[in-house]
Amino acid sequence: MKGTNGTYNWGPDAKLSPRGHSEVARTSKAWRSEVPYGIPLPESHHVSPLSRSLSTLVETWKPIALNPPHPVCHELLRETLSLHYSDKRSKASYLRETYPGVEFPIEEEDPLWNFHRESEIGRNLRIKHVLDEILNNDLNTYIGMTSHSGVINSTLVALGHRPYSLQTAGVLPVVVRVEKDPEWRGEVLWRKEEPWEVPKVELRSVCPGYEPVAVSGQYVNGMGVWPYP
Repeated sequence: MKGTNGTYNWGPDAKLSPRGHSEVARTSKAWRSEVPYGIPLPESHHVSPLSRSLSTLVETWKPIALNPPHPVCHELLRETLSLHYSDKRSKASYLRETYPGVEFPIEEEDPLWNFHRESEIGRNLRIKHVLDEILNNDLNTYIGMTSHSGVINSTLVALGHRPYSLQTAGVLPVVVRVEKDPEWRGEVLWRKEEPWEVPKVELRSVCPGYEPVAVSGQYVNGMGVWPYP
């Protein structure tokens, strides 16, 4: 699969464009302008494994304060799963070398990029699971998340928040009251309720002019859905 037309590069793992860097610089400047007035800064950071989010995190916070514990990358805190080449993440070794201040408890190869587009409901369930993990393990009061528009939308759904259209590199503060279930032991409860079976890996022709590729996944009403086994 091609990731460039010779002028623009869109994959794998699309990087910030010059415009993207300028938008992030604007956001960082806005945060810095509020520091003298006592704005609370994140005590921890959680970030998508895709390079455009990682660059956004580092370029936003390094000029201010990226120095509590290292930011943590979450494999599932990423944009809608699909065949988009821009959403195939880089190897973990490359990410560790490029973003040395970030913790990467992830596999070397991307286990989630595939040729089945995740449904909006599936993405909501996935992000709900990530939020459960973060809020169960991160005891800080001010928690920062740097991710993508789809993830932000699903986060608001999981939190019962009203929809909000956030501009690129924008910031949305959300107040959350966390009440822990003493019976919860980290089980992925919603997976137990999924009735679908996951088909075996098989060769499929997904792009005209390209060789068939080995893919797997599951469909509901023609759309790929989470979870995977």
